[in-house]
This record gives sequence, C-alpha cells and structure tokens, in this order.
Amino acid sequence: MSKQIKDTPNQVHNEKICKLCLQSKKLCKSHIIQKSMYQYVNDEKYRSQTLTIDTQIKSFVQNGVTEDLLCKECENKFSLYEKYLAEITESVIQQNPEVVVILSDPKIKVKIFKLDYQKFKYAILLHLWRLSIHDNKKGNLSIYQLGKYQEILRVYLLNETPFLENCFPIAIGELNLNGEMSPLIATFPRKKIDGISVQQFSFGSLHFVIYMQEQYLKFNQESFLFIREDGYSFVANRDVMTDVLDEKWKQSIVSYAKNINKENQ
Repeated sequence: MSKQIKDTPNQVHNEKICKLCLQSKKLCKSHIIQKSMYQYVNDEKYRSQTLTIDTQIKSFVQNGVTEDLLCKECENKFSLYEKYLAEITESVIQQNPEVVVILSDPKIKVKIFKLDYQKFKYAILLHLWRLSIHDNKKGNLSIYQLGKYQEILRVYLLNETPFLENCFPIAIGELNLNGEMSPLIATFPRKKIDGISVQQFSFGSLHFVIYMQEQYLKFNQESFLFIREDGYSFVANRDVMTDVLDEKWKQSIVSYAKNINKENQ
C-alpha cells in the first residue's frame, strides 16, 4: 500500500516519490515530451536531437528524454490526454479537414483548429509541468522555471481540474520550415510579452505559447489569440528560422484575427 510522504530532509535514501501524487511508489520511466512526437524526427536508429533557442543542437537521445518521475497510476492519468494530442498532431500533419479549417483567402496565413478544449489544454500543460520538474542536468532540454506555478499546475493536473479559458491561456502556431510543416522538437527559455511571463516549446509541427497567469487579466481583449472552450482556435504560421515569440508575432495574429472576423460578419 502506498503512503503519503512529507518533504523532510530525513527521507530514506532509496525512497521513490511520484512527482504528481507525492506518494512513495515504484516509478515508471516517464517521457518529458511524449514518445509519439519523436516518430516524426527520429532517424533510422530511433535517435533524435532537440533544438534550443540558442540554435545549439543537443546530443542524440533514443526515443526521447525519460526519467523516473511518475507512478503507474499517474502515468495512466496522463495517457488519455497524450493519446488525444497524438491524434490531433497526426490530423494537423495530414491536414485532416475534421480538425483543420483552411481559410479561403490565401493572403491570410491563418487556419482554424477544431479541438476538444479541455483535453488539448491539459495535454499541453502537462508537458509544460514535466519540463519544469525534469532533471535539466541531462542537458537535452531548456530549463523551465515556473516558480509558484509549478505547484499550482501539479494540483490542477493531479485533480484533473478543468482549466478556465483565462487560466494559463495558450496560443498555437503551425511550425514551418522553407514553406513546409516542420515537426522538430524545440525548447526555449522564458520570455515576456507586455510584462507577462510566457513559456514556449514546439513539437509535432506545432508551437505552443503559454501565458503564465492563473487569471490572465487581458484575456477578454485578446481572447482570439488563444484556444477557446468552443474548440475553435486561430492558428498562425510560424517560421522556424525567425524568433518564434516576439511582438511582431502577436501583432500579426491580431491583424489576422481582425481580418477574419470582418469576413465572417
């Protein structure tokens, strides 16, 4: 039977604590970024490399970075959401019209995704949380420091608490290289937009930008930037060779959204 473990300096040396439920259990080899995303970037030996913002290509890893993080029960809790994210990723790569709406005006480089809001948002935020708790001494992924939000996210994920739209809102970009979709895996350090800390990472041809506020105060004015509870999300093209998060990015998607809204009126 598992037992609750308190954080104390006197813990037994070989005790294994699940990072999600905080109980002493046998731990699984948990992927930091889910294994299915590596199928798009692995070579014939099932090896891949990660790109970081400083353009440094990290050393090869076999089917992704894994660590002893979670117990079996918590791994199973995440599996439902990872399965959904894998399905959405494949639909995006195949441009499945059930998920991807390609707008008629080619000048507007934006698509609309039709998503299960809670499943998708949970899947992205569980990746962010794992990036923040993994052993960055391995040197393969950027260091993600979430401060107080690391524990807040853990509680949300553990209890599968529904995320409100303005709670850690997420913007999505479709990642392109030389005009074609690029499924590279990339991690980045924290940046700020209008004084708000944001975290970002890429995989499966998608780039994710997460605003680190439990109640984002500007959400009502900027709601078109983010995935919405109705499942419809504006998705702008992002070029791998440019800075994937700057003020021009925000202004461009604002402009796109306004044009689309005018056409639909």
